[in-house]
Amino acid sequence: MLEIIGTYDAHNISIELLIIVFIVSLVAETYGSIFGGGGFLIQPVMIALGIPPHQVVANDVAACSGTALSGAYVFRKNKYVLFDLVKWWLPGILIGPIIGAQLLYITPAWLVEKLIAVFCISGSAYILLFKGKMNNGDGIDLPEKWKIRSIFLSLVVGVYFGFSGAGVGILTSLILYGIFGLSLRNTLGTRKFIHLPIHIISAISYYFLGLINWPIFLSMFSGCLVAGWIGSTIAIKVSERVLKPIFFSVILLLSVWILI
Repeated sequence: MLEIIGTYDAHNISIELLIIVFIVSLVAETYGSIFGGGGFLIQPVMIALGIPPHQVVANDVAACSGTALSGAYVFRKNKYVLFDLVKWWLPGILIGPIIGAQLLYITPAWLVEKLIAVFCISGSAYILLFKGKMNNGDGIDLPEKWKIRSIFLSLVVGVYFGFSGAGVGILTSLILYGIFGLSLRNTLGTRKFIHLPIHIISAISYYFLGLINWPIFLSMFSGCLVAGWIGSTIAIKVSERVLKPIFFSVILLLSVWILI
């Protein structure tokens, strides 16, 4: 392991490094496909392996399309996707990153991450302590003016995607679960389809910018593809009563970690 770290060569990548990248992607995205935040593990490890930071971010975001693809298939097969909601989220999730990228020049990225951490902590605490009616089953009962809310909130998520993207799955989950009242499984399934287009568009953009390293990308994509299937299958089979406290406890811990 120590011999691999710091010896990264874009033109001569070792099999050992690709195996490590595959395993880390598999483990992190199996966890991330359920709870979100897989990039918090993947990116530091890749940097430790000597991979340039800009390639780390580009290949991570692009490869996570594999998690979204396989996860979307599993949740769609089990009918846990609200396609009407997805359609109203698409404009914001596609336009938002363009705005976010521009705002990134005038707003410190660290400030955005701190704010999103505060939002995650507040949202998680609200949901865990909420005593009113919440759609914890598989029935669909969207709130009033859900189309207007979808356009506005998808734009918020899209802009943050353009700023950083770290923990964007957590943010989307909190919105779908806490504001729209979806069940946890519907939240995870719908989130997969909402994020899939932006991962694909990002992958294409990074390709034309020359930031995709094909051996690393393919290794990561393979790990993410398998992880998306495993994580989504676990999320469907495990009882929501068990998954819910774990899900939001992890969000709280990740948010605190971002803050400090």
